[in-house]
Amino acid sequence: MLNIGDTEWVSSVMGLGPNRRDLHFDQRMCASYIAADKYKAFLALTTNQDGYIVEPILSTPEGDCIKNPYNFGGPMGSVDLISSREHTESLREWAEKHGFKSKYTTLVPFLAKEQLRLLSSSGITPELRKDSVIVDLNNQKVRGTSRRLANKAQAAGVTIKNYSLDNINQFIDMYNFTMDRVEAKDHWRFSPKWFEVFVRFVNPCLMMAEFNGKIESGCLIAYSHQYPVAYYHFAGSYNRLNTMGINHMLVLAACEFIKKVGIRYLYLGGGITDKSEDPLLMFKRGFSRDLEPVYVYQTVYNQIVTENAESTENIE
Repeated sequence: MLNIGDTEWVSSVMGLGPNRRDLHFDQRMCASYIAADKYKAFLALTTNQDGYIVEPILSTPEGDCIKNPYNFGGPMGSVDLISSREHTESLREWAEKHGFKSKYTTLVPFLAKEQLRLLSSSGITPELRKDSVIVDLNNQKVRGTSRRLANKAQAAGVTIKNYSLDNINQFIDMYNFTMDRVEAKDHWRFSPKWFEVFVRFVNPCLMMAEFNGKIESGCLIAYSHQYPVAYYHFAGSYNRLNTMGINHMLVLAACEFIKKVGIRYLYLGGGITDKSEDPLLMFKRGFSRDLEPVYVYQTVYNQIVTENAESTENIE
C-alpha cells in the first residue's frame, strides 16, 4: 500500500502505458479529499512475474469505507494476461485488518473493458448501471440542434474564454447555485476548501460564458497531457437564459480547447438518473454518438452493509 507522495505511485501509474492510464489514478486527484475532508489515500500495488496491478483508494475519515477520487477507480493491470485474484484477496485482507466495512467502486468508463476482464479472474462481475457520453475529438459527431443553439448564443453576443483560476470563487458560487436548483445529493457538493485544493494540484481549465457583462455559465475541465481523456466533471449555470444555447456553446468551446491541447477524448459523463431518456444525458448526447457504459460493484468486508449504504448513491 503506497502512501500519497511515494514516487513509486507515479512510476507505477505512468508505467501502465498511455491507454491504460487515467487521471483518477493520479495522486493529485486525491489531494482535495485529504486536505478538505480528512480522507487518507493509498495506491494498492500488487506485483508478480506477469506484471503488476494498481488500484487507487480513499479511506473515509471514520475509517469504515473505501472510495475513489470522484468515485472513479478499480484495478488496472500493466498487461492483458494477468490475474487479479492475488490483488483482490490481498486488498481484502488489508481492509479487514484495518476495520473497513465496504468498498464501493465505479469503474473508469474509458478503461472499463480492460477492468472487467481483469476483475473476472477474481470472480467479480460488476453491474452495468447506465450509459455516459465521451467525445472522440478526432471524429466528433455533433447533433444539428446542438450546433444551431450554440450558433444562436454566439450570434446573440455570448463570449466564452478561459479564466485565471484566481476566479474560482465565481465558479464555486455558480456551481453551488446549480446544485441547489437541481436539489443535488450531498455527494455532488464540494466545499470551497475542496475546490481550492483541487485547482492548486490538478490545475484544471476554468472556462466561463459571459453575456452582457454577466457570467452566465462555466465549467472546470480536468486534464493532463499524461492521460488520453480529459474530464468535464464540474459545470454550473445561473440558468437565466436557458433557451439561448449558452451551455451548448460552452461544451463546444470545451471540446475545441481540449483538442487544441492535444488530448483526444473529452468525457462528458451521464445523466442525473440511470434512465436512457434522462434530460441531462440527452443534452450531452447532442455532442457525441459515442457512449461508455458505467459499471459499479461493491465489496463487503467484516460485516453486512446496512440498507441505503454506498450502493444507493448515484455514482458517476
